[in-house]
Amino acid sequence: MSPTDIKPSPDGRGSLLTYRLDHAISQKGMGISLPTLPQPGATTNAVLGEAERGWMLIVAALLLTFTLSEVRRGPLLGVLFASAIALAFGLLGDFSDLLFGFWGTALMVFLPLMLSLAWLVKRMVGGTRGCALAGLMLVFGLLYPAAAGLDGDRQSLYLNVCGFLFLAFAAWQLADELRAPSEEPSVSTQPAQ
Repeated sequence: MSPTDIKPSPDGRGSLLTYRLDHAISQKGMGISLPTLPQPGATTNAVLGEAERGWMLIVAALLLTFTLSEVRRGPLLGVLFASAIALAFGLLGDFSDLLFGFWGTALMVFLPLMLSLAWLVKRMVGGTRGCALAGLMLVFGLLYPAAAGLDGDRQSLYLNVCGFLFLAFAAWQLADELRAPSEEPSVSTQPAQ
């Protein structure tokens, strides 16, 4: 609402604003509108809020792949990798508040940890299956939380896309398992006793 009268102040360093509201008809409120300052933890909170679902998909993919690939001590290694990824998310939350901010921590701490874990998984599993698992770890651990956390209007879309990717990956692995000839003798191939 503009003032009724504007006069320079007696010292010449400002202005005196006069509002005559005795005949004003208005629904407007009075006050000063200040800009909203961005909260530094809002981005971290939004991304970490979605990280739990991405972590769950990573754990499921790790356990399924380690089991089907017959990685020695697969479930134990799956739990170890899941713990390491949870630690990476925890470091992202801690360091973004204390040292580098969200983007600095994501680039200097979180990204190298996730890339290292994906590289280790790729080496352990090997082949196309290992490359696919490493790629899914990066999608579920990096892309999904960032996209869903920063774009709140489409959170469920990102989760659905990741769920579809997981199901396609699981179906591909299970189809490979069912196509492979079994090493155990069947009833018809066992010698009669």
